[in-house]
Amino acid sequence: MGGVFTGCANFVKQKSAISFLSQHVEVLHYVPGRVRLFSHQLINNPDNVQQVKKYLDSISEIHAFSVNPGTGSVLIQYSPVDVAGNPLLTEVEKLVARQYRRR
Repeated sequence: MGGVFTGCANFVKQKSAISFLSQHVEVLHYVPGRVRLFSHQLINNPDNVQQVKKYLDSISEIHAFSVNPGTGSVLIQYSPVDVAGNPLLTEVEKLVARQYRRR
């Protein structure tokens, strides 16, 4: 199976990114502006961790993030106002909110 963000170069261009997130990433905690995600594909997998870090670093709307390869978690901090200007990230935030509320 590929990395947690397989095809990161095409992530912004493809609506399938939302589908990918819903299948491979679990929302552990969410409040607007801060989300903690989990993926088994990150646990003790330095290649996937580097791929995620590189990708997240390229998103200007993200203010800070950390990836923990020991637990498979990713903490992302962002401004909800900034995300509102990016249609794909707005959809991702809606997905995250829906997943978290179902728990």
